[in-house]
Amino acid sequence: MPLIVSMMLSGCLKQGTDTIALPEIGTADNVIPEEIREEFKEHMPVYEGVTPPDITSSFTLSKYICDYSSTSKKPENLADRFMAFYTKDGNTYEYSGKQANGVQHSPHVIVIGNADKFTAYFISDDQQSDGSWATRADLLSGIMTEEGIKDVMYAFIILESYDPENKYMDVNEYRIFSDADGLAEFVDWMDVESKSSAEDGNFEESDIAKTK
Repeated sequence: MPLIVSMMLSGCLKQGTDTIALPEIGTADNVIPEEIREEFKEHMPVYEGVTPPDITSSFTLSKYICDYSSTSKKPENLADRFMAFYTKDGNTYEYSGKQANGVQHSPHVIVIGNADKFTAYFISDDQQSDGSWATRADLLSGIMTEEGIKDVMYAFIILESYDPENKYMDVNEYRIFSDADGLAEFVDWMDVESKSSAEDGNFEESDIAKTK
């Protein structure tokens, strides 16, 4: 059964018109609106297939850069992003992520692809200290190698949000990111601090979704 996102709040709730669901194995349908999915493909690979590689690993995107933004603002000077895919039952992937002081988790990840090429899809919820929140669809594409994930591209699209001060991206707006040298190296991210965030100290997870 696909995982359906359904969150209802009054007030400043922003919602898309489409029902959003994680895809069945082998298809990218229903994750994001079709027209936006086609726009994604202009900026990053979205692989298909039913024989993806095992993506169990933890890795870092460093230097982490924004390649494309559907909004007028393109964030710069981002902290390194640490990501991990793992299984608890030997069957279903979960995701955990970290950027500066922000933490993400998704209990259900769909992976499609062939041979060493894959695209991972998952839905994550972000909660901010001011009470605002957003539900996002995240995508990660790359090629598994012995050193890390080659040609890695990460993207998210806002599916739904509660945003009283209108600070964050609107529903169906998205951004696409990559590793500056094209290789997300394997690391034990639980034991590693982001060097760029330690040097600057001004990074927040929410920076990547801010419009102002």
